[in-house]
Amino acid sequence: VKLTDIVINKYFLLYAIISQYMQEQFIDKTKIVAQPKLAIARIVTALLPLPPLEEQKRIVAEIEKIFKIQTAMRSK
Repeated sequence: VKLTDIVINKYFLLYAIISQYMQEQFIDKTKIVAQPKLAIARIVTALLPLPPLEEQKRIVAEIEKIFKIQTAMRSK
């Protein structure tokens, strides 16, 4: 999917897509036949809260800080 005219931090989008909130929306919209299929027509109905760009950057920084702490704790 190509996004146009949307100001979004690519890491914010990545973390949003892999979040439980978005994954549950995708699962609800997935049509299961032989292979699970998530069509573009279903993706466009998913709701993604989109804060201002500076807030997106702060959210990404907090997520990455948490990942670093978790990684450091695992390596001990």
